[in-house]
Amino acid sequence: MYTISKGHLLANYCLLIMLLLVAKTITMAQSVDLGWKGSAMMPLNLFTDKDRWICNFNQGARDSGYITTNDTCVFLHWKFGSGKRDKFVQFYQVMSPTISLSDKDIFGFDVKGSKCDTRRNIQLKFEDGTIQGTYKWDGLASITRWCESVSVLKKQIGNGGSISWNAVKVISFEVNSGASDNDILPDSGTIAFKKLKTDSAASWVRATSFETLNDSSVLPIIAKQALKAILNRQNSNTGLFCTWLADKVSYLYGQGLVLKILSSEGQWENSKPVDSCSRAAEKLALFLVKNQDKLGFWPRAWKTETGDIIYNLEGDGTVWMGDFPWIITGLQNYYNKSKDKRVIIAIEKAKFFLYNLIDSDGKFYTINPLTKVKYEVSSGEAYTAAILSVNELGDSSKANKMLQYIDSKTWDTELKYWQEAINAPRVVLFANTWLSAFFKKTSDAQKSLDALSFSGKVLYTKGPSDPAGFDGIGPIATWYEGTLSYICAGGTGSRSLFYNLVNHRYPDGTVPHYNDSVSVAGIWAVKWSSLDGTSWLYYAASRKSPFDRLTTLDTCKTEPKKVLMHYMGWFGTGITGQHWSCGQPRKPLIDYYDSRSWTTSLYHILLSWSCGIDGLVINVKDDFDEQSLKVLMPTINKIRDIDSTDFKYEFAISYDDQGMDKKEPLDTALRKISYLRDYILPNTSNYLYYYDRPAVFVFNYPNKFLTAKNFYDVTSSIFTEKQPIILWNEIEADAIDYINSSYPWVGPDNTGWYANGKNWGRKYLQWYYPEVNQYGLNLNFTTGGVWPGFDDKSNNCWGEKNRWMDRQNGTIYDSTWTFVNNYQSPLPLKWVIIETWNDWNEGTEIEPSNEFGYKYLKSTIKSINDFKNTNISLDTCKFEAARKIYEASRLIELKLRDSVKHYPDLKLAIKNLILKDCSNAISFAENIISNINENSISGIKIYPNPSNNKLNIELNDIKQSTMRVIGIKGDIMLTKIINRQFETIDISNLPKGVYFIQILQEHKSFVKKIVLN
Repeated sequence: MYTISKGHLLANYCLLIMLLLVAKTITMAQSVDLGWKGSAMMPLNLFTDKDRWICNFNQGARDSGYITTNDTCVFLHWKFGSGKRDKFVQFYQVMSPTISLSDKDIFGFDVKGSKCDTRRNIQLKFEDGTIQGTYKWDGLASITRWCESVSVLKKQIGNGGSISWNAVKVISFEVNSGASDNDILPDSGTIAFKKLKTDSAASWVRATSFETLNDSSVLPIIAKQALKAILNRQNSNTGLFCTWLADKVSYLYGQGLVLKILSSEGQWENSKPVDSCSRAAEKLALFLVKNQDKLGFWPRAWKTETGDIIYNLEGDGTVWMGDFPWIITGLQNYYNKSKDKRVIIAIEKAKFFLYNLIDSDGKFYTINPLTKVKYEVSSGEAYTAAILSVNELGDSSKANKMLQYIDSKTWDTELKYWQEAINAPRVVLFANTWLSAFFKKTSDAQKSLDALSFSGKVLYTKGPSDPAGFDGIGPIATWYEGTLSYICAGGTGSRSLFYNLVNHRYPDGTVPHYNDSVSVAGIWAVKWSSLDGTSWLYYAASRKSPFDRLTTLDTCKTEPKKVLMHYMGWFGTGITGQHWSCGQPRKPLIDYYDSRSWTTSLYHILLSWSCGIDGLVINVKDDFDEQSLKVLMPTINKIRDIDSTDFKYEFAISYDDQGMDKKEPLDTALRKISYLRDYILPNTSNYLYYYDRPAVFVFNYPNKFLTAKNFYDVTSSIFTEKQPIILWNEIEADAIDYINSSYPWVGPDNTGWYANGKNWGRKYLQWYYPEVNQYGLNLNFTTGGVWPGFDDKSNNCWGEKNRWMDRQNGTIYDSTWTFVNNYQSPLPLKWVIIETWNDWNEGTEIEPSNEFGYKYLKSTIKSINDFKNTNISLDTCKFEAARKIYEASRLIELKLRDSVKHYPDLKLAIKNLILKDCSNAISFAENIISNINENSISGIKIYPNPSNNKLNIELNDIKQSTMRVIGIKGDIMLTKIINRQFETIDISNLPKGVYFIQILQEHKSFVKKIVLN
C-alpha cells in the first residue's frame, strides 16, 4: 500500500493546480477523434428482439442456455455441465434478407460478462450459408464490467477471405472453452452484448501533423519526479531495478530502458560517476556485464534482490527479441556517456549474437541457444527493438535495411497501419507507436501519422474509468506504458491524454501498469506500480523518446585487427645450446642466438615490428622459457621509452600444456596464472589485451594435461574480475564452452603427411573456418592461422622426423594468408597468428635465414597490408637497419663497446628505425660497430693480422687476463685465461672471417679486429 506524506500532499496539490491551468489551454490539434463509432450492424429493434435469436448448445452433456433482452442489450445466460470436453453455448440470428458487409473492414461491440471460470471465451461468427468465419477472445466472458468497442478487423476473422461478405446470412455469439483436465466442474454465467457495430476503417480521417506536449512549467517537474521514482527502484545489492514491487522481479526490457535514461541524465568525470544517476547506471551496467550469457544474450528476468535467474528463455526455448536488444541500447548509451571500457566486450558479444541473426536484406531471426536452430522473427515490436539497438551501435545502413524489411512485410496499404507481425493483421499499440518513432523522422512521416491515427481509434478505451488511453490490444483497459509511448510518438490527442493521465500517478511519482486488474483477451492488467510505465512517463514529460539517439554518437571502438607471431624463447648459446643442438633445416641470418639475450629480443621485436606485426605470443613451458620472458618484457619497455608514440608492440603468453600438471591439484597452473596476475601484468603496459581483458593462449596437445575446463577454472579462480580471454589452438567441441577464441595450427589435413610434402593443409583450412562459425555464438571472435611450411626431418629431439610440408617457394605461406584475407563469415576474424616466427627445429620459421634471407618478411608485409588495409613499405633497408642495430647492441652486451658511451647512439639508431629513417638508423649503429679503438688497456699487441692458424698476444705486464675471440655477429667462439705476458693462441679450428679479440683485466678492456685467412 502507498501512504502519502504531508510533503507529497502539498507537492501534488500544487502540481494539480498547475495541471488544471494547463488543461484549460488544451485544444485538439487535429480533427481526428479517438475511438470509433461506426454504424449498427443491424437495426436496434432486430438486435434486441429475443425471438430472432436462436440458442444452440450440447443438451446431452447437460449444457444449456437461453436469451433475454432489454432496450439496448442482449443477454446470453449459459450453463456448462461437468466433464473434460469442448463446451459451448451459442446464440445466433439468421439475417433475412442477408446483409452486406463487403465495404466494411472492422467490427466491434460492447460486452459485459459475469463471475465465472476465467477460461470462458467469447467468439463472434459470420456465415454466408456455406463458410463460417470466426474470431475468439480468450477469457472475456469472465469480465464483470462493461468493455466498450472490443474490436476485430475483418482481416483477423478466420476464413474471412473465403466468406461472401456481400451476403452474410448468420451472425452469432458464443461462449466456449476447450477440453482440459483442470476444467471439469460445471459452470454458469451471463454475458451482455450491445452496440454491435461495423465501419469502413479505410475511410477514417488521419492526422496531418504530430501533436507535442505544451512547453509548460509542469513538464520538468513531472520528469524529475519520474526520474526520482525510477532511482528508488534500484536494489543496492544487485543494481537491478525492480519492475514489479509486488513480486520483486526485474524484467530485461525495463533494465535497458532505465539504463538509457540514467546514461542520458548522469554525469561522469574521467569515466568516474559523480552523481546519483551515473552511479546507478554503473551498478546496473556492471550487473549486466557479469550476468550475460556466454552466447551474448541475457535472461528475461531475475529476482531483484539476489540476481537469480527466473526466466532465461521463452517457453519454446528461444530468445525473445522484443527485450534482448534493449540491453544493447542501454549499454551503448552508457558507454557513450561514461567511456567505461568494462562494458565493451559485453556490447561486442551481444552485437555479434544479434548480427548473426540478421540477413543481408534485413530479415531477422531468433534462435534456440541449445539446438542452435534459427526461427524467423515476425513481430514488429521485436524488429523495432532490434532496429533501435543496431542504430545505437552506429550501423544505420543495417538498421535501415531491417526497417525497410519489416515495413514492407507489415504495412497495410489499405488501412494504413503496421500489422502486429508478418502475416498477423491484429492491431497492437507498440508495433505502431514504436515504428512511428522511426518513420516520423523520414520523408515518409505521413505513415507515422496514419498508423497513430488508426491505432488511436481502434485501441482507445477508458477501461473501468479514468484515465482514458489505449490498450495494447482489445481494447480492455488503459495501459499507461503504451499510452505514454503513443504520446512520445506525437499522436493525436496527446496533450489531453497526458495531462489527464498524470493525475492518476501514485504518490511516489510512478504510474500503474493498467487502470484495472484483469487478465482477459490476451492482456495482463494489474494496478501495480510500473517501472516501465514510469520510464515512458519520464520520456513523455521530457518531450523525448527512447528511440532518439544521442546527438554525439561515440560507438564502442572496435578491437582492431592484429597480426601476432608465435615465438619460441627456448634457444641456448651457440650450435650446442638448448634446442639448437636438436637440429634444424636452416640457419638464422644472425647465427645461433641465445633467447635469453636482450639483444636477441631487441632484434626480433624491431624486425617483426617493421613488417607490421603487432606483437608476439611467447611459448612458455619451463624455467628456460620464463627466463626469456623476463628478458623480453624490459626490452619492449626500453623501446617504448625511446618512442612511445610511433612504436606499439604487445606480447602475450602461450602456456604450453606440457608444462602443466597432469592431475589435481593444478599447482603449476595456479602458480603460473598467479604470476601472470601478480607480476607480469602490473609490470608492463605492453601485454596483449582484448579490450580490457588480458589474452592467454593455450598450446594444447592431443594427450592434454589440462582440459579447457581445467584452464578456465584456474583462471576464473585467480582473476575474479577482468578474467582473461582464452585462445585455444584447434577446435574442440568440449572446449568451446570455456574458451573465447580458437585458431588453426600448422598441419596437413586428415589424410596426413605426404612424402612429397604437398599436403600443406588446404582441406584442413577449408574445413576449419566454416566449422569455427558453427560454434560462433560461443566465441568472441576467431583467430586466423598462417604458416610457410613444416620440416622436422633434421630434428633429433622430438617429432616423427618425417613430417614435411614443402614451402613451394613461398606459395604455401601466401595460400594460408589467402584464407584469412578472403574470410567473410559472421564470426569476426580479429587476430592472425603467424606459425611461427622462429621454430627452427620444425622448420616453420619466417625469421630471416641464410637460405631465404628476407623473403618471408616481404611476403608478410604484402599480406598484412591486405588484412589491415595498411601501406607498409617493402623496402628491405629497415631489415638491414634492424640487423645492424643487433650487431651494435651485441657489442655493447658483450662489453666490446662501452655502454655509457655508445648506448645513446643505440637509442638514436632505434629511434630512427621507428621513424622509418633506416639510413640514419644504420649510420648510428655503424658508429658503434666501427669504433674499435677504445684502449682503456695500453701496450697490448696482437699479431699477425691477417692471421692463419696462430695468434700471438703480448701484454704490457704480467696480470691475469681473460681473452675472448668473438665472431662478427657477437658469438663468443673461444675463451682463455692468460697468466703470462706472452701467449700464443691456436685458432685453426675457427672458420675464416672477421673476429674481435677482447682482453679483459679487472674492469678494463682492450678490443682489436682481426682477419682469419
